[in-house]
Order: sequence, then structure tokens, then C-alpha cells
Amino acid sequence: MGESKVKVTQAEDSKMQVIDGIILEVKQDYLNIVTAERNILVAQKSIEQAEENLRMNEERYKYQVATQTDVLDAVTLLAQARVNYYGALSDFNVARARLDRATGKMYP
Repeated sequence: MGESKVKVTQAEDSKMQVIDGIILEVKQDYLNIVTAERNILVAQKSIEQAEENLRMNEERYKYQVATQTDVLDAVTLLAQARVNYYGALSDFNVARARLDRATGKMYP
């Protein structure tokens, strides 16, 4: 009889460990989504700023106040801002997929 109680207790402990693991995974995946959303907003703002920087450097170049290097640097910054945006978007989609999996919305 004592052995049965030990097995039941072990099974209940294992069950609680699994539940705690799932809860932790869901919370972490949710926080990853929140972070990824914020990163997308930051990346969008960076694109806006890089576009404005490029526009200003092109205008300055047109009036011979800036060099071609200034314009090329602005183009490079804009390209990097766009790369960062798509990276943030990718991170968000991965985080969302992980949360869907953790909550059972996505089947393996």
C-alpha cells in the first residue's frame, strides 16, 4: 500500500512540474511577443528617421553642401534600418508561433 502512495505522489509531482513548465513557457513566449512588438515600432521609427536623413542629404547634395559620401551613408543607414525592421518582424512571427504552440493553437 505504501508503494502505491509513493507512486501516486511521484505522478502528482511530475504532473505539477509539467504544468509549471507550460505556464513558464507561455509567460516567456508572451513576453517575447511584447518585446518583438516594441522592436517593430522602434524599427519603423528608425526607417522614418533614415528616410528623412536621406531626403535631407539629397537636398544638401543638390545644393552642393553635402558630398556623395554623405548621400551614400544615408542610403546605407536606410537599408540597415529596413533590414532591422524585417528582422524584428521575423522575430515577432517566430514569437507568435511559439506562443501558439505553447497554448495548443498550433499542432506539432
